Order: sequence, then C-alpha cells, then structure tokens
Amino acid sequence: VLISLLLLILILTCIYFWNYIRVCYYASKIPGPPAYPIIGNAIFLLGLSHQEFTHAILKIAEDYQQNLGRIWFGPIPAIGASNPDIVQELLTNENVLEKAYLMKKAWNPVLGKSILTSEVPEWKHHRSIIIRGFTPIILKSYFKIFVEKINILIQKLDLELNKETPFDIYKYLSRTTLDSVCGSTMGVNINSHDDDGSSSYFHAINSVTFLILARCLNPIKYPTIFYRFTQDYKMVSKSRDVTQEFTEKIISEKRKSMATLTNNNELMDIKAINNNAYKKPFLEYLMDFTKNNSNFTDEQLRNETNFMIMAGYDTTALSLSYVLLHLAAYKDIQTKLYNEIIEVVGDINVDLINVDDLPKLKYMEMVLKESLRLTPTVPLIPREASQDIKIDNYTIPKGA
Repeated sequence: VLISLLLLILILTCIYFWNYIRVCYYASKIPGPPAYPIIGNAIFLLGLSHQEFTHAILKIAEDYQQNLGRIWFGPIPAIGASNPDIVQELLTNENVLEKAYLMKKAWNPVLGKSILTSEVPEWKHHRSIIIRGFTPIILKSYFKIFVEKINILIQKLDLELNKETPFDIYKYLSRTTLDSVCGSTMGVNINSHDDDGSSSYFHAINSVTFLILARCLNPIKYPTIFYRFTQDYKMVSKSRDVTQEFTEKIISEKRKSMATLTNNNELMDIKAINNNAYKKPFLEYLMDFTKNNSNFTDEQLRNETNFMIMAGYDTTALSLSYVLLHLAAYKDIQTKLYNEIIEVVGDINVDLINVDDLPKLKYMEMVLKESLRLTPTVPLIPREASQDIKIDNYTIPKGA
C-alpha cells in the first residue's frame, strides 16, 4: 500500500511538472522583456507604487501591442494582449472564461468566491440568476435613490467650492457611489459622507479594495505562508470581518422581514415596481430568485452581494473622476455637454429630473463612452486558458 501511494504521488508530481514545463516552453516563445529564472520580471516590479506599476505594465503593452506580450510574475507566466482584434478573439473564446489563479488567490480568502472568481460552470449558473435583477424596470426603480445621493453630493461639493482650495473629488464620488450601491443593492442607508472613516463600512470596503489589489501587484505577497506575517494581512482580515458582519446582518434581517410577507404584499410590490414607486433592493430580488434553490446558500448570497458592492461603487467613482478630469481639460466639450443638459432637462432642481430624460442625452452618452475608452477603470481582465489557443504564430498554453 505504501509503495502504491508513493508511486501515485510520484506520478502526480511528474504530471504537474510536465504541464508546468509545457506552459513555460510555449510562454517563452512569446515576445516579452528579459526575465530571470524563478523570480522572472518581479525584480523590476518590486517596490513600485500602484501608479508606477501601472506605467510599467503599460510600457510593456506598448512595446508588444501588435502581437501578444509576455511577462513573468515570479515563476508564473502572464500573457497579455492590447491589440483590439486579438483581445476580441480572446474574450469571445469559450476556452478563456476561467478566472486567473492570482485573482482567486487574492479575492477568495477575503470576500469569498463569487461570479468574479468562481469556476466556469458555477459562474454560468450564478450569472443566469443575478442578471435577472438587472432588468430595465428594476434598474429604473432605483433612480430616486441615485437622485437622493446626488443631492447630498452637490451639497458637499458646494461647501468645498466656497473654500476655493483644491480638493480630492474622488473622496466625495466614492462615498456617493457607495451610498447609492448600498441603497439599491441592500436597501440600507449608510451615510458614508457623515462618517469619520475610522471604523465605518466605507473604510472597511475601501481598505479591502486597496489591499486585494496590492497583493495582486506584489509577487512577494503571493505565497500565503509569507503573506500571513505581513501588516497587510492583519489589516485585510480586520476589514473583511467588518464587511462580512455587516452584509450577514443585512441578509439575516431581510430573511426575517421577507418571512412575514404575504402573497398580497408581493403582488403589491410588483405593481409598485411597474409604477416606479417602490425601491426594492437587489438583495431581495436575489433572495426571491433563489428561495427554492438549495444550492444557493446565505454564504453565497453574502459573497455575491459583496461583489456587487465592490464592483459597483469603486469603478463608478473612478469613471466619474476621469469624466470630470477630461471635461476640465476640454472646456469646449464641457460647454457643449452643459448646453445639451439644459436643453433636455432645463435649469431645474435635480429632484425633478425624470429617468426617461436620460436616453435623450445623446452627447453625454458619447462623452461617457469616450472617457471609458481613454481611461478604462478596469484596464486588465485576467483570465486563464482552459485549452491551448493559437494566436497568429504563437500558442497560449493551457493553464497560462
């Protein structure tokens, strides 16, 4: 029995190393900067700030933009593409749906497995459920929440403008988007603008976002055995506990309140939604969609809710920051956009803006899309190939 066990371990080890050598062989054929054994290109990336790291990656992408480019994060090869045709070919390939290993390693221990990091079969199942909460009628029902939070933002910005000194616009935009996302996703009002940031949910979710990214960008923090001894691990563990406790409390309260609903109440909810008069939070829809699904646990509800908040507030705040930056740089476009807003909705109070006016803002749509093209908030989409993929004269190996 012992000999059989040793043989099995030896065979599995050989298979693992054979697959790894195969990945390295094909990856080495793809153009990329010179790399050292074992540490790869990590030596050039250590100690860089987020901004410097981004510039370094963009420089590599620029140097190899016509084809594929390769970089080594320690012993792990990462193959990138910035050519639009190649990117389209990869993103539409059924064999490039699996999420990247490094993303799973950084995200799952903190916020749990969600559609961001789940395996393809589970991702498809959960996605089919979650997407049902994004119908036009449901999204329109959140419009009043967004208007309410924007009014608070305007009040805060008025105070800053009266000071006539520079200020960080992202500080206010991130709080506004988090309040909006929490209001629409969980049906709670966290008032993050009024919090000092010392122990709030805003501080915790913001800290988690930063620390997950910091781990992804630092190869030294990849091995869990080393990461557990870092200050980052202590901070992210504390922030994780705050976010999970907050979300679990909301889910528990929703379970209790939904248990008291009658069929008449539910019919009234549907009628109210159709009249755009009821702001039923996304979490309640998700509970409705999964109440007869034993495979969708409260833990998964928590993980998906955390992901929706993380994905919604930070990217939206960054996008708005970039839009305002571009408008400040191009005053003629700013003036044209302002004139369109006045023409469509008039010089009225924000509370009187109708959701049906938004599709009429054609030039605004163009401005938003162009800003996203120039400064995408998610410039990198990490994936893992589940099969070998031929691109031009190169092969992206399975597992890369």
